[in-house]
Amino acid sequence: MSSRAAFRQFLDELTHPAWEHRFLAAKRLAGETGPAEFAGLTPAQRAETTRTLLLMLEDATAQVRSQAAAALGRLGCREAAERLVTALADPHEWVRVQVGEALARLGTPDLAPMVAHHLETEEDPHVRATLVMTLGQIGDGKMLPVLALRLEDADSRVRANSVEAIGLLKIPPADRQKALARVAGDANNRVRANLAISLVEAGEVRGREILQDMLSSKDEYMRASAAYALGHLGKAGDVPRLVELLADPSWLVRKNAGNSLFKHGTRALPRVTAALSSPESHVRLGALEVIGRLRDASVRQAVIALLEDEQGEVRSKAEEVLDRLDGF
Repeated sequence: MSSRAAFRQFLDELTHPAWEHRFLAAKRLAGETGPAEFAGLTPAQRAETTRTLLLMLEDATAQVRSQAAAALGRLGCREAAERLVTALADPHEWVRVQVGEALARLGTPDLAPMVAHHLETEEDPHVRATLVMTLGQIGDGKMLPVLALRLEDADSRVRANSVEAIGLLKIPPADRQKALARVAGDANNRVRANLAISLVEAGEVRGREILQDMLSSKDEYMRASAAYALGHLGKAGDVPRLVELLADPSWLVRKNAGNSLFKHGTRALPRVTAALSSPESHVRLGALEVIGRLRDASVRQAVIALLEDEQGEVRSKAEEVLDRLDGF
């Protein structure tokens, strides 16, 4: 949109009679390239684009409204925040989810009470789970009582997100731990993982104890959530345990372990590379996947050695990883 003509053409797409055109134009702004395109506009063009997106929150088509909300959040249109709060009354739950996510980017403490009001009356659990994270990312400590109530929500996603959101609030550690004591006995894997993360980040030994119990559980979902938590925490000392989890009998646990090793970055490479010589094929496959995602050519020779692996799936994966490493 470097020229005036290109901008007018794009604006025509945002206001096109066919909803599919409006949807795709808003989706473009909500995508990865949207902020750069928006920043390249003149101040007057940015203002006109924002006004158009705000009008699209009233569009007759829910898909268009949802993408308009997503675009306003992605583009950082803070002047739209108050209008977005009113859009939390939209009849379509997916629009409300997108509005909540936009407000997480744009919201300020003065808007938090209004978001809390919508949370109190919201019936859809997906939207409630989104709104508790919105309040957490706004960070107003006055919202602690609101979020503490959601620790007892009937939906496990809402409870898990409430734990995470409370961890984001600007409050004294003692107040945080007192609130989180409500979920000390919660049996849900996501709730326990988020509780462990919060406790570890606060320096509480109990957090590591919870993670160890989860890793020793017979429940694959408990182990998988613990593997996720070890990636979220980003502690170098957890890398060996994550590599061990590549041998877990559960595909879900192995997948989360691989994702967490990727989050640790190249410091995980020595351990991951050593796992290429594991006698278990799924460990070799998991290690190859991590190496392929990290794209560090320093381990190319170790990958080449697996081109002669006894397992065809491993040989195929090694070829795929080498293609990813090409040029690095």
